[in-house]
Amino acid sequence: MPDAHDFEQAFEPIESLQDFEAAERLRLERIERRAMPAGFLGTAVMVAIGFATDRLWLLRPSAIGALGFFLSYLLVRRGAVRAAALGFVVTAVALVTNSGITGEGLRDPAVLAYPVIIIFAGMTLKFRSYLVALAFVGSSVALVAFNHAYEWIPVVNEFSSPVIDAVITTVILSATAYAVWLLAASSTGSLSSAHSEIQRRREAERELKILNARDSLTGVYNRRFFDAEMARFGPARLYPISVIVADIDGLKAVNDELGHGAGDLLLVQAGNVLSSIVRVEDVLARIGGDEFAILLPKTDEESAEDAVRRIEQRLAEQPVGDGAPCVSLSIGVATSLGGGLDKALARADSRMYRRKSEKRAGNAQAAVSASTD
Repeated sequence: MPDAHDFEQAFEPIESLQDFEAAERLRLERIERRAMPAGFLGTAVMVAIGFATDRLWLLRPSAIGALGFFLSYLLVRRGAVRAAALGFVVTAVALVTNSGITGEGLRDPAVLAYPVIIIFAGMTLKFRSYLVALAFVGSSVALVAFNHAYEWIPVVNEFSSPVIDAVITTVILSATAYAVWLLAASSTGSLSSAHSEIQRRREAERELKILNARDSLTGVYNRRFFDAEMARFGPARLYPISVIVADIDGLKAVNDELGHGAGDLLLVQAGNVLSSIVRVEDVLARIGGDEFAILLPKTDEESAEDAVRRIEQRLAEQPVGDGAPCVSLSIGVATSLGGGLDKALARADSRMYRRKSEKRAGNAQAAVSASTD
């Protein structure tokens, strides 16, 4: 049976801080590995446009962009996912800035990449790094806008063809759709993980409640759970309700003579014997040091007596001769036909003690007879 330490561990958030960080790194790595092809595709499109239109000046920013994305990829491979994400953002902003400055300013199709960069930064960066990324984007927008107005840096590609604009716009819109899909997939994965965590915690709570309701030695219910079931059975219209009380004979003597280990064995044996006759709806509990009780809902007096006979039969069937003492029980039973379940428990307890006294008297008489013989 699991112990309390197992369930204490179950309530640790995703087992431990290290496990959480590992799961977060894995999530970021997946996002970045999926985003890297979009960056390389953008630079490839720039190279293709440069060669197709004889604008070889595009090759320089394309090469710088490819280098930046490649360095980000290497950082991902080395596990530095946060640094890789920031490097990816800086490279992408630099490419968009170059395109806007040398092209049509804020009317350049490349500036459509700003939302993609912001989405990617939000998915991969911590808050402070995200603010840094936003500062880069804001600075880029300002630089592109003011350069277009005042021409601080000479415009190289002032007039772009509709075909090139269409290609660039299609690539960037595709990247935007891809980034939104990544965001949705990441959110869905997070919700799925949260749902799994909630289910795991609920299961752990349920098991913990069961554990707290069990006697740690015998595995049957404890007194607290038994009392709660007594209170529940009363108004639940489960009458007639019978109560069986069983007490181990001579447990103190076994503890004194053979040690508490032998006494614990008797307790376990008693729990096993009583468990063998209970139904699913019955409640078996250890309510004292050597005392057990069974609640039997919808059980009349005759059926309860039959249950006692089955217990006595199980006791008689115990194997002997292995050196371990056999468990002996004094049993009392009572039935409540409606209300007064506490009184039924008291009657069963009283009858159990009467039976125990009769056994002691019988043993004493047997001892006297043996001594006279």
